[in-house]
Amino acid sequence: MINANELFPRFIHFTDGAHSDHRFFKVLQFESGHIYFFDKGYNSYQAFECFSERGIGFVARLKENATYE
Repeated sequence: MINANELFPRFIHFTDGAHSDHRFFKVLQFESGHIYFFDKGYNSYQAFECFSERGIGFVARLKENATYE
């Protein structure tokens, strides 16, 4: 997690490759008014819907077969 006004990351979390990336969503404390960026490995439509409902901004790289409105 990086604050644009600071020189160093505020939060770094490492995992091994054997666990699902979706577990990472349970580690973070998401806050409204912030914008989170995710690669498509962290793609969770359920989480994105929750973010939208809570006013949490996010940017994600869509999978090729994504459907959206």
